Amino acid sequence: MRHHNTYLRHGRFSGVAALAMLLAACGGSGDGAAPGTGNAPPAGSATSSISGTAATGNPIVGGTVTLSCANAGTATATTSSTGDWTASVPSSNLPCALEVTGGTVGGIANTDAFFSTTPGTGSTLIANLSPLTSLALAGMTGSTPNHAWFAGLNDVNRLALANGTAAAISALQSALSAQNFTLPAGSFNPFSTPFTATAGNGYDDLLEQIRASFTVSVPNFQALVSAYATGASLPPAPAGAASVSASGSLTLGNGDSFTPQADGLEVSLKASTNDPVTYTFYRHTERQIPYGASYLTTTDKEEVTVVKKANGNHTVIYLKQVYGSSTVQLICQNNCGVSISTASGSTHPVTVSFNASTLTTYPASATTLTLTGTLAGDASGTLWDLLELPRTTTGAIGIDGNNLTVITASKSSTVAGGLTLSATLSDGSSVVISQNPGQATSVLRSQTAPSGVLMQQCASACGVTIADSASATTVTFSSTVLTTSINTSSLPGTAVTLSNHFTIGASTGTLTNSSGSIASFTPVADSVESSNQTRVYVFNNLGVSGGGTLLSVTALQGVVTNVSLALNNGASLYSCMNNGSAIGLPACAGISIGADGRTLMFANVALKGGSPAATLTFNGTLVGKGL
Repeated sequence: MRHHNTYLRHGRFSGVAALAMLLAACGGSGDGAAPGTGNAPPAGSATSSISGTAATGNPIVGGTVTLSCANAGTATATTSSTGDWTASVPSSNLPCALEVTGGTVGGIANTDAFFSTTPGTGSTLIANLSPLTSLALAGMTGSTPNHAWFAGLNDVNRLALANGTAAAISALQSALSAQNFTLPAGSFNPFSTPFTATAGNGYDDLLEQIRASFTVSVPNFQALVSAYATGASLPPAPAGAASVSASGSLTLGNGDSFTPQADGLEVSLKASTNDPVTYTFYRHTERQIPYGASYLTTTDKEEVTVVKKANGNHTVIYLKQVYGSSTVQLICQNNCGVSISTASGSTHPVTVSFNASTLTTYPASATTLTLTGTLAGDASGTLWDLLELPRTTTGAIGIDGNNLTVITASKSSTVAGGLTLSATLSDGSSVVISQNPGQATSVLRSQTAPSGVLMQQCASACGVTIADSASATTVTFSSTVLTTSINTSSLPGTAVTLSNHFTIGASTGTLTNSSGSIASFTPVADSVESSNQTRVYVFNNLGVSGGGTLLSVTALQGVVTNVSLALNNGASLYSCMNNGSAIGLPACAGISIGADGRTLMFANVALKGGSPAATLTFNGTLVGKGL
């Protein structure tokens, strides 16, 4: 008797399934039929019709379903436009393991493989193929199903898979319920319950919900299956339904075209950068390449990114990256012929039009590429404008009596004990106020245009008042006159007068640690960024005596998925991460985000790391200034 322990995962299930596998391992020497036995049954023998649906949330269209059956039986089928397929095998060849490869998903080439098994015997059987069936098999076997795994199955393994489905389904159902996923109505059985790959079907909606739960550490179905095979928990279900759509097409000057994948839109807001609002339309294609005795999942990328500028002079970046082969990047920074629609509706759908936008290779060379066409996208739960980010900055700066909203503002201290305050206005210009001991307060305003830059300043007697406190800083302008110092643009260089005032909030709060190398953490600055449904909060005490600490918190639709803490300017790192058990990290529990979107509350939050390894446990509240 040989024990096939590779195909039995302890802890996911036991009892009946384990006994069935053990008995199967005692029963024979593997595949019994002679090599080359085909699909045709002997005359008069019974046949079994096997059918199902292959889908990932969208149907797998034109995919190849391969059946590897007992007694060397095989069969193949091709999936239809709805992901459905049918094949027949001699009943004596049951059970069968199944693999689906190739085809397209949402009009994009499918480079993933998904696996399943027939549920038993009978003349008519259903065997679906989806990430759910791959997850169940991964949990059952403790290994990641892939092509090499599938090719190596024998009769004993196939029987063990068929006999183990009930326990594997139960384990997967518990894992999904524990993370608040919405299960289909009725008895949960992703292997043999008929379903359609359309919105509104319980199994299809579950697959879409799982897709919306992906994180940086678990970015796709293959990574999810691999993590689950190791015993890791599934990621938490998103707090609400998330929907991302992208459409349209571009004609490229080289004769190619670009069409984003159906959910290929990312909207990013980063107030800490010079280019705070970007729209990226993308098509990412996963494929498996040989890697030793297994396969490595890689991603080829084609992306068009538009950097939105307040002055309408939007930047365009085109990227095409083929893994292990080539990378092409082109950019247009001025006069790019791009227009962006005004945000409207509850989710602010955006349309970007390209009028023969001409890009050049980066780094600069003679190679050019033109883009012509229109791309459109929408995303629920996404922030589209910096004014939608959590903020404490208020007020406006008047330019010759025309009040311009302060979009972002920051404050920093100088080594000499002075202050530097900067504000970005709704017209895209920026204003910097410098106050240093023993020197006059100065003001500098800068604007960029396609033809150059305009800089205007006041060096002394500027009529600026700064009221600074621990909780806020207010800057007031009283007939502050700025004269032109540099003008390489076509903008008018006449003097302007500043008026009105704005206020910047401050980072507050403290975290305490019950043990370890840091007793407490009190930030002096913070930032918040957004990417579709994800928010990233960063707090730091850099630049102050005894500083060098940076804390980053990532949340997906209000649920914290990752926390990273860097001490001593990065010398020691501590983390928690959902699905981080495989690398020894605790899940992120005990952190909640306030209704204002900038208050983070910690209750016995455990972070692990450092050298030697240690666990830090934090309690307290941090309140960010936001923008």
